[in-house]
Amino acid sequence: MPTVLPMNRSDLDSISEIELDGTIYNYRIYWHSLYDRWYLDLKDSTGGSIITGKKLTINGPTLRHRCLKGELFFISLSGDDSPAAVSDLGERVELMYFSESEISRSPVIHEDQGLSDFINLK
Repeated sequence: MPTVLPMNRSDLDSISEIELDGTIYNYRIYWHSLYDRWYLDLKDSTGGSIITGKKLTINGPTLRHRCLKGELFFISLSGDDSPAAVSDLGERVELMYFSESEISRSPVIHEDQGLSDFINLK
């Protein structure tokens, strides 16, 4: 089962820490009011930037990076592929990490579609 990255629904700019595949990462999720979209910054445990200012796109691979063994996806829990609104974080959409083994077992992820069905959320 994929790992859901915790997000503070009431905060438009939050920083958290998570362990993925045995490695600690710091991530920032923030709302950019000029573009009406959620964005992501990801850093390693020493504060080194891995990705900065990545726009979170619904149901597409959000982050594939050599530092990660798996991939991050911004998932719509409702099946609605429209961009996430400011109030959707943690409600209609979640940021999820799929491990390398979860990705290799699923042809759905390789096709970048039907992710809600794969993770059986609703």
